[in-house]
Amino acid sequence: LKMEQGPFVVAAERLYLNLSGVVRHPFGRRVLRGFLRLGEPGTHQVMEALWDDPRLAPSANGWKLGTARRMAGVVGLFLRRLVATLWQPQRAQARIQQVEALLDTFQTQAARTTTLAERMVLLEAMCVAIPTIIAPLFLPTIASGVFPLRVIDALAAGLPDGTRLTLEITRGLPNNVTTEMDLALWEVARTIQKDAASAARFVQLTAAELSHAYLAGELPERSQQVLRDFLRHYGMRGLAEIDFGRARWREDPTPLMQVLQSYISIEDEQQAPDRVFRRGAESAEAAIEQIATTLGPPKAGLVRWLARRVRQLAGLRESPKFSVIRLFGIVRESLLQGARELVAQGLLSQPEDIFFLRLRELRAIATTAFPSDYRTARAHWPDLVAERRARYEREKQRRQVPRVLLSDGQSFYEGMRALGGEEEGVLVGSPVSPGVVEGTVHVVHDPYQIQLVPGEILVCHGTDPAWTPLFLAAGGLIMEVGGLMTHGSVVARERWYSRRGGCPRGDHPPDKRAARASGWFYGAGNDSGIGQRDDDQ
Repeated sequence: LKMEQGPFVVAAERLYLNLSGVVRHPFGRRVLRGFLRLGEPGTHQVMEALWDDPRLAPSANGWKLGTARRMAGVVGLFLRRLVATLWQPQRAQARIQQVEALLDTFQTQAARTTTLAERMVLLEAMCVAIPTIIAPLFLPTIASGVFPLRVIDALAAGLPDGTRLTLEITRGLPNNVTTEMDLALWEVARTIQKDAASAARFVQLTAAELSHAYLAGELPERSQQVLRDFLRHYGMRGLAEIDFGRARWREDPTPLMQVLQSYISIEDEQQAPDRVFRRGAESAEAAIEQIATTLGPPKAGLVRWLARRVRQLAGLRESPKFSVIRLFGIVRESLLQGARELVAQGLLSQPEDIFFLRLRELRAIATTAFPSDYRTARAHWPDLVAERRARYEREKQRRQVPRVLLSDGQSFYEGMRALGGEEEGVLVGSPVSPGVVEGTVHVVHDPYQIQLVPGEILVCHGTDPAWTPLFLAAGGLIMEVGGLMTHGSVVARERWYSRRGGCPRGDHPPDKRAARASGWFYGAGNDSGIGQRDDDQ
């Protein structure tokens, strides 16, 4: 990819990160290889075959003096904050409070905006705040949870079951906003269960009907209130929520209603999220003691100290995205208010059209007088949006996108590849959660369109926090993308089941493969990343 294209490149309406400069820098490629090995093993395998490609050869030129000084300053600040956080974990909470105060300021400013021009100022401030304020505050916090875990893993490497025990330490982590959301939704379900009128409505109506009733304020008082409280805190979340244009739960709570109906039907109290969380925390403490006792002094004391830091800090890894999504929610709601005015003026067909316009186009609408032929201006924006929406809808049908693209158009789709010797019916992935599970496979493209039968193995492209409530019923999780620290991996470890990431699709077209895979009986886990299909079940 050409460096003049900047840090991002658009292909098929999707953003790709331009890593050409990193790959061609001797130090940058070492860092990237280490990151991919941990965070995205499928892409790591693809890149391992490309490092020797002459087109990606390291440049003989190092950093310029000014660049080296800036990098040294950034790295130095990062390391100082990392050490300070490990020594005083409360610093992490202080950073979160700083970000929360910033978001409260954004919320206040958004409430005061009355024109599209003012809302554009808010949007541009958001674009500056995320990379310059939020990211620097949170990066040391994330690293402070990962670093001690890696040290424990190295110390336990020689122990029987050392890797499994290390991963056990991450079960039932406190301070995880996604887990807290899951537990809060479970409490909503319990409240509805205990209220006869609410429970009856959730049995009688469909999820779409429940959503319509909630938005109209027509649910029984108890369920209306608890849902309002939940959405006040978490209503800015949604499927593919990192996409600024996607609808949020508070705009369409149908997915939540579907999950709540599933929760209400649970009869086994042992599968309740709060009990699963407690069992996970107990398992983590047992794993810490087993590692420490087996290693003995003086390593035992170090393991316990490091493990305390993991338990205190690793759960905070979800906080940065939560803060970013909250900021998205504030600005999105403000822009939608402005978009309704544009709809009334005939400049847009529907409020959501505003997300198909670029920043410079929104500035033109907000700050520039329209041509004398006003009818031409009114026709221009709806036509432009319609063209872009059509491309968007077409691209939504694409089931496979490349993991890696080269500037000559060469594309790499595959995930983890088998190393040879596996039997027919075996899929190989990256093991990121210990354990073994057997169950019926359920391939899911959209978590809002299905309900899992308890114990089924969920197979999907990838997950984000909007998928988390669905995990309650899953017995196992297999994802096409992901590694040790991606969302699905972390939630799987915090829950109670096996998970593998980076599994390839195989040679079948996606839809045919999905049709064939759903209903298979499948065994996944054994800490090796290998799963076996069982046609006899």
